[in-house]
Amino acid sequence: MTRVDDIPGLPVTLSPEAIDRELAAMWKQRDDDGGVTRIALGNVVWLASTRHRAQARRIFSRLVVQYPCRLLLLEFHEERTDPEVEAFVNAQCFLSQDIRGEVCCEEIVLRFGAVAFRHVAGAVRALLLPDVPTTFCTVSALPHRFDELTESIAAIADHTLTEVTLLDDPVAGLHEMADAPSRAGTLSWFRTTPIREQIASVFDDAQCRALLACLRGVRVKWCGPEGDVVAITTASLLVGWMASRLGWSVADTAWPFRYRGSAGDVTVEFLRCDSEDPGDREPKLVEIEFLCTTGDRIRLVHSDRQGSVERVFDGPSRLCAGKVLYVRAHAFDEAEAIIAALNSAARGAIFREAARLAAPLLAAALGKARAA
Repeated sequence: MTRVDDIPGLPVTLSPEAIDRELAAMWKQRDDDGGVTRIALGNVVWLASTRHRAQARRIFSRLVVQYPCRLLLLEFHEERTDPEVEAFVNAQCFLSQDIRGEVCCEEIVLRFGAVAFRHVAGAVRALLLPDVPTTFCTVSALPHRFDELTESIAAIADHTLTEVTLLDDPVAGLHEMADAPSRAGTLSWFRTTPIREQIASVFDDAQCRALLACLRGVRVKWCGPEGDVVAITTASLLVGWMASRLGWSVADTAWPFRYRGSAGDVTVEFLRCDSEDPGDREPKLVEIEFLCTTGDRIRLVHSDRQGSVERVFDGPSRLCAGKVLYVRAHAFDEAEAIIAALNSAARGAIFREAARLAAPLLAAALGKARAA
């Protein structure tokens, strides 16, 4: 028997006509209750097993505030052996300051087992809103289990995203994304968009930019559980991006890892610290340090007080001495990362090159963490 708290909305017959009819009735009732605005800038299709259901709903509730859309949540139930697909409709609503009223987005949930795979892609295709982009997110530790389904949906999607940190083998996942243009990217990459922007802005100053040719080391400090895959993957992607932008190649995969740069080898180190809040289990990057052959150091230090990043320059060359800046910046959450992905469609090649150079670094860092 299905528990009441497992029902994600109003049960409906799986047909576009029946779903549209129920949604129309839902909007009419809300209009009669005081009026509501319906907005859809795109379609978002989320494929996940039941253990990621709560995560998907949390992401959706944040996503629609910034990107109103039609949400299609595809729930895979491993224990189901029947060919049926259950359908439910619901609404995600929020108060909009711009419109000065309530805005609602449509949510359609499809539940099914492996036998029903062949029916789901067709149902999704029929339920997509026309003339708007479609984003496909697949979240699973075993993504190839869904190949029959994901390939069909990815073929009609404008953007395809996954989360590499959930894979059983994130290193293999990065290699696959680097080699397959159809695998658009991982949310881990788009979460760090503000951090990458801050790193790039450090070297906007011509004098500081001269230090790029003198880099000999990169240190990334993070707080969180020992051997945390999310933090290590995020740090690896950041350094992989730097390597791709600066033309580095892999020099030595032993730890500490080394890239070959224009001034010689660049050593990479990841340092872990304990969170100041013992109850905080969310990993976070807290400091990025660049070491130069000139003896100069450039540090980006995260401050929890105002969500800002402090940039500190010091060293004997005095090129950037005294330049201490505070900039508002924080890593994106999943909803913000999806929106960043939507605005980065033309930059897929940058991600793939970063993933290619990050994969061996990630393998070395995870190997070190397992051996510790």
